[in-house]
Amino acid sequence: MYRISTGMLSQVVNLLKAEGLDAIGLCRAAGVDLTRLREDGGFFPRSTYFHLTNLAQQLSDNPDLGLKAYQHFLPGSFQLVGYTMMSSPNLLEAFKALVHYAPLLGSGAALGLQREDNRLRLCAKVLPEPGSAMWCRVVEDIGCSSVLGFSRWLTGGTLPRIREIVFTYPEPEDTILHQALFDCDLIFGADRSSIVFDLAALKAPLGTANEALALLHRQFAEYCVGQLTDATYRQQVHSYLLQHLGSLEICDLDSVAIALRVNKRTLQRELSNEGKNFMEVLDEVKRQLTDHYLRTSSYTLNQVGELVGFKESSSFHKACQRWFGMPPGRYRNLTSSYSGATQPPPEDAPMSSILTPAW
Repeated sequence: MYRISTGMLSQVVNLLKAEGLDAIGLCRAAGVDLTRLREDGGFFPRSTYFHLTNLAQQLSDNPDLGLKAYQHFLPGSFQLVGYTMMSSPNLLEAFKALVHYAPLLGSGAALGLQREDNRLRLCAKVLPEPGSAMWCRVVEDIGCSSVLGFSRWLTGGTLPRIREIVFTYPEPEDTILHQALFDCDLIFGADRSSIVFDLAALKAPLGTANEALALLHRQFAEYCVGQLTDATYRQQVHSYLLQHLGSLEICDLDSVAIALRVNKRTLQRELSNEGKNFMEVLDEVKRQLTDHYLRTSSYTLNQVGELVGFKESSSFHKACQRWFGMPPGRYRNLTSSYSGATQPPPEDAPMSSILTPAW
């Protein structure tokens, strides 16, 4: 059964109220328990979300109802995902966070990023669910308008340049509101929806950026995503290390086994069955965190080495040579978003299309 977060459902309720509709009556008719909307990290069945939006569409008799979410967007509706986006250095990194942590917003859609020369395409495709309420246009409009409304909020009221928006529904007779809101090329009747941005505009620094909070938010988001899924032992170890490495806590096999409430030998055996061992997973996390710090933080190289668990700078330099094929200083110069560098990311970290639960 697909799900939708309480935050996303709260966004719809806020939209209904703002448009003068009987939000309480509609929620009651759709089976939405309003007392649960305050649950941070909670979920409703996606079918309930579809049912509510269908009823609202019928009652309002306004085909553009979903587009109004752009002006009525609540930043808190994205919950933890929103916080990871707010603390990101720029919108490009914020969209990467949106895609990566989308399971915290819900499930039942394929969400991804595609780089196309000097453009970036954020795309989504709703996945069908047998026996669920029918999808309708208002759902797609709310998803698109919410992302753009949040983007406008993050940039202080100025929406970054949009090249194109693609919708899956047929072209409406009236697209005046579409044009007024988005002022870009519009395409209808596609097999998936997408928003195409000017890539350079997405690299402008955000006023809400905070590197310390970014790491904290992403660590917690990784942990929460791991809790949502039937994670493998490798995924559980990876999530734990990502959250705790660099803190004052010991992150060895014994401490991780205790934290995961499993016998050390059992953990070793299960990791082996999955084709990994503890040191390999630890190395993966160290590489991931090093990449993050070098790209987005102002920490010195020695500080980065210490944060990812290296006591000797020579060992850290050797690890970077093994991971990235170059010393950490050179890797930072080539990839750093903190320093304002415009070089593209290395080939081993492309912005490719990925499938995750989303809108």
